[in-house]
Amino acid sequence: MDKPGGYRLVLGSCADVMEISVRLRGKRIERPDLMTGGCGAMAACGDFLTKAARVGSPAEAAAIEAEDVVIALDGCPAEHVHGATLAAGTLHQVIDDCCPGVGDWASR
Repeated sequence: MDKPGGYRLVLGSCADVMEISVRLRGKRIERPDLMTGGCGAMAACGDFLTKAARVGSPAEAAAIEAEDVVIALDGCPAEHVHGATLAAGTLHQVIDDCCPGVGDWASR
């Protein structure tokens, strides 16, 4: 994506990769982009997350947690929960990149 509002590439402990960028239009997320490298569960988690973030504000996106991703996907096998954790964590970093102070990450 050219000149995203926020961007992060994160390598998970399992060597999976989650890359998310967002562009803002006013106070709304206009276009989140996703690239993943890893298992199918990682791609499903990232796909849900970018679709969920697309309709909201940075604050609404910052409120999405790994548990929300798992619930939205109708559950996730224990060995793939790391995908939801990596996806939510990456999105939180992206939001912090484009909108510092929106998420209170220290208290999470």
